[in-house]
Amino acid sequence: MVLKVENGTLCMWRELYDDLERRQAAGGDLEDIPEHASKMAGTVAGIAGSLHVLRHRESGVIPYSISEEDMQSAVAIGRWAIGHALAVAGMMGLEPGQQLAARVIERARKRGVRTFTQRDALRWFRGETAREIDQAIAVLISHGLVTQQVVQTGGRPSRRLAVVEGGQ
Repeated sequence: MVLKVENGTLCMWRELYDDLERRQAAGGDLEDIPEHASKMAGTVAGIAGSLHVLRHRESGVIPYSISEEDMQSAVAIGRWAIGHALAVAGMMGLEPGQQLAARVIERARKRGVRTFTQRDALRWFRGETAREIDQAIAVLISHGLVTQQVVQTGGRPSRRLAVVEGGQ
């Protein structure tokens, strides 16, 4: 089944999307939690679809267009979730990319990798952006968990990252 987001529901969703994008920019309050914020608009669309199907399941006839009421409820849930993510990140004192940095170093160690590139990390975590991977790498470098070497390849220089043995 394909559900449509159109007219008023599309305007509500687009307003949320634009707000989240603006708040993720440098200096925005969501800059430090891109892992959550960048996926929230899509999550809200999914929630709206789920609410819509649940509302109409008893009748056996599910309209193809998501109602404004369902989208409004989904947007409210999404805004609550972002507020909650900000509160949790604040309590944990996370710097940008810290959660992903822990996953990157853990993956490298589990694979027995001694050196890797940004491209390797992007392959390991297909859902993450180059910006998010760069933030994670910056955290790893600042905490002394990896060292960086720039290698001239004939084209653009390549950054090679070496896992520091015994780094915590």
